[in-house]
Amino acid sequence: MADRKTTEIGTRRRSRPNDPRAKSPAGETLQETKEEVREGLEEVKSEAGEKGREIRRTAEERADRWTERAGHQASSVARALRVAARDLEEGGDERLAHWGDGAADEVEKMAGYLEAEDPRSMFSDLERLARRNPAAFLGGTFATGLLLGRFLRASEPDGEARLPQDGPVRDRQGRD
Repeated sequence: MADRKTTEIGTRRRSRPNDPRAKSPAGETLQETKEEVREGLEEVKSEAGEKGREIRRTAEERADRWTERAGHQASSVARALRVAARDLEEGGDERLAHWGDGAADEVEKMAGYLEAEDPRSMFSDLERLARRNPAAFLGGTFATGLLLGRFLRASEPDGEARLPQDGPVRDRQGRD
């Protein structure tokens, strides 16, 4: 009586299809395909990691250039405040001149910070501030948003992006 799992045919052994010890051409091809897929997946992961690092590096470089430029602009504002303070002082308004000098000092501090620090450390500083004093952080964020909105509205060319005071909103051709 023959064994249910295998039978001898000459010197070759035949196994059942689900036997994990079976070595068939289809099984070998499946293993090779699985290995190729694993290798391909590792290669894709590696390339994605490289691209991610490249994108991060580019973003950090751009943020660093932006903050440095903002620091230079803040320095220009501080110089303008100092000139205005001198004009006020020469005009006899000592009190406003003092406030102008104080404002120029603070803007110069901010300019130095923007020029010297990298964006990553700025973000860490901002996180620490938000954790230490959440109410001041939220208030400052709100005030910054209001000032930014006012600045953006003031810098719009006349007639663009303004809504009419009365009546329906119309497109550029005057249609409702």
